[in-house]
Amino acid sequence: MVTKYRKPVLTGPVETDLKRLLTEIASDLNIQIDAMETMPDHVHLLIETKPQCRLSDAIKVFKGTSAWHLFQLHPELKHSLWGGHMWNTSYFVVTVSDRSFEQAEAYIESQKNHPGVGGRPRKY
Repeated sequence: MVTKYRKPVLTGPVETDLKRLLTEIASDLNIQIDAMETMPDHVHLLIETKPQCRLSDAIKVFKGTSAWHLFQLHPELKHSLWGGHMWNTSYFVVTVSDRSFEQAEAYIESQKNHPGVGGRPRKY
């Protein structure tokens, strides 16, 4: 999930609250978060869910619920994110197998230490 305008607002108490909120939302949706890492302008999640779960619906709930709560907890976000939108409308989903699970988990967990601006890979 990417913040609107790629604003680097997911730091400090906002980051802490976001991680807590995403964990609570996942629990409510019967989704297990296996890995999570936040960068100032985006979030990586590695989740496990049942095949019947519609990921597009789950992502809407993750984004909508977390945005509502974060704006309540941190009203100053509205000044950084004009228009009252927390998240960009797009998202990226990829499925992993038992064989690629560890690689995806390691990738997510390494994001804070990734060389590049804001955790994004450098373009050569």
